[in-house]
Amino acid sequence: MKPKFTVAVWSGNGIGGTTKAAVLFAVELARRGHRLIFLGPPGPRDSALAAGRVPRIDPPADAKTLAEFLKTEQVQVIHQHVTNHVRKNPIYDALQLLGDQRPRLIETDVFGHAENSEDDKWVDFHCFVSRACAIQTFQRSGQTLNEAALAKSTVIFNPLDPLTPASPPQNRRLEMREKLGVQENELLILRLGREGTKWCKDEVAVFQKARRQNPLLRMLLMEPRKDIWNEVEAGKWGLGIILRRTLSDFNQVAALYSAGDLMLHMSEFGESYGYTIAEAMQCGMPVITRSTPWRDNAQVELVKHGVTGFVCGSREGAVGSLLQLAQYSDLRAQFGMAGVERIACLSNLSHETDLLEEIMDHLVNGVPLHRVAGRNRELLEFQPWFATREKRIWELHSERSFSIRLRGTLYRAYRAFRSKVSQLKRGLR
Repeated sequence: MKPKFTVAVWSGNGIGGTTKAAVLFAVELARRGHRLIFLGPPGPRDSALAAGRVPRIDPPADAKTLAEFLKTEQVQVIHQHVTNHVRKNPIYDALQLLGDQRPRLIETDVFGHAENSEDDKWVDFHCFVSRACAIQTFQRSGQTLNEAALAKSTVIFNPLDPLTPASPPQNRRLEMREKLGVQENELLILRLGREGTKWCKDEVAVFQKARRQNPLLRMLLMEPRKDIWNEVEAGKWGLGIILRRTLSDFNQVAALYSAGDLMLHMSEFGESYGYTIAEAMQCGMPVITRSTPWRDNAQVELVKHGVTGFVCGSREGAVGSLLQLAQYSDLRAQFGMAGVERIACLSNLSHETDLLEEIMDHLVNGVPLHRVAGRNRELLEFQPWFATREKRIWELHSERSFSIRLRGTLYRAYRAFRSKVSQLKRGLR
């Protein structure tokens, strides 16, 4: 019988991927017999927490109250999901107040930053949401990624919830396509997200060029940036584009995935994991994405070029990829099946929770980190492949190749400068 722990999860409660991962892990740990407390505000994930019998409590506002809460509830492990390298919450001060009686702190780094060293002394174990995120974290802080550096770190992929459709997938697909006004012979391209800095005009520009050659293409944009929304409504990007607001009804989001044929995701800022990409793969859709070596770039880890979709370096390449997938249904099916297998391997809820449990058991009881050691070997083996992938631009001759190379060069110079500053700060301490 595995030892069971009292675990407090510190997270937000929105519709984004950070909270999604926190809730999935909390519910799975509770299912395995651990006692879970979810510290977060009310929000759209409340029903999932309730269904998983995980109580949600508003987080204490100050360190003293939080310390008293952790002591009273006999919390052994805190799992915090960090969405920014500037962490403004009372956890660290509360741990200091508790001293030797404090719970162990596991911190999942969502955006790949390691620059808050004053608080890091309270972190017992770091987790990264993808191998790309881990590699880029070490790059940005000027640290060498090796076995010794991973003594208190590993990768735990953001998990996916196993698909449990409320109705047969084909029925749900037809119902949603009818609601959207998409015909049976049309190809529906999805780009889901929330309004923010990750949006750019590449997706609509690619769609416009491709639709001129194939009028059966349609596209659904969920909550694009306001200027893109207005331009689509004004007709600047042509016909065939469907606009939808962000949904907090996750069953409806699942229905949208079932209605789609492929995903086009060309975020300007890249992804540290990429939940919308992963969920599209889980639903059997090939994905066309773009490499962003100047920013987060986990999308090139999720999407295996030429196997589960295409990784492009320009609008031109994305147009060609889109037209190729539109023309050949057997290729879409082949990529789709490969994507289902790949993401089931990378983001398996049961396997990733096994790793999390092992870390908890190690921090509380000192058990060896066998699974973590294996995961870290995989990370180190992946590192040279990722470096090669980041440097390679698929379309060497395109209208954006020069700007991409320039941007990548400038960002690498900035990253090197920031790494040097971080090294100097560590030296001064």
